[in-house]
Amino acid sequence: MTSFRVRPRFKQEVQIASSEVQARIYAVVEKNAGLSSTKAIPGYITLRIRPKDRHYWSPQLNLTFEENETGNTIIRGLYGPNPQIWTLIFFGYAVLSVAAFFILMIGLSQLSLDKDSSILWALIVVGILAGLLYFISQLGQKLGAEQTFLLHHAFEEAVGDKVRIV
Repeated sequence: MTSFRVRPRFKQEVQIASSEVQARIYAVVEKNAGLSSTKAIPGYITLRIRPKDRHYWSPQLNLTFEENETGNTIIRGLYGPNPQIWTLIFFGYAVLSVAAFFILMIGLSQLSLDKDSSILWALIVVGILAGLLYFISQLGQKLGAEQTFLLHHAFEEAVGDKVRIV
């Protein structure tokens, strides 16, 4: 299940109607004491770890369902941290990207004017910070791996098939 992606995902096609798949998932969640489901909108379910077992890096599984013309259901799953964590990581990358853009713009302008362009060395710091942010997200993913397995196995039990994470 380990993946170098920040948010592992899968796509599974099952030969069951969407409503039946969702009913099976609800049945597995009720049977499994470690899970809870939230945001049950037609065609969309979020599976989470029950509140008393959650920690900062606890994952959640977002599932979307769509039926195709043959009557099969295409299920797309996306594992990720709580939305607050995901927003924080995304915001960190955005800030670092904007900083890199302005450092590069100022540094190349100074370089083209034959002035001191030592600000370009700051790009190394920005790159190290981006790498550190990626490492932190991977560490968080590993800290939540056991709970990710719980979510994954519950989903596999509901659909009755193995699911490959990409």
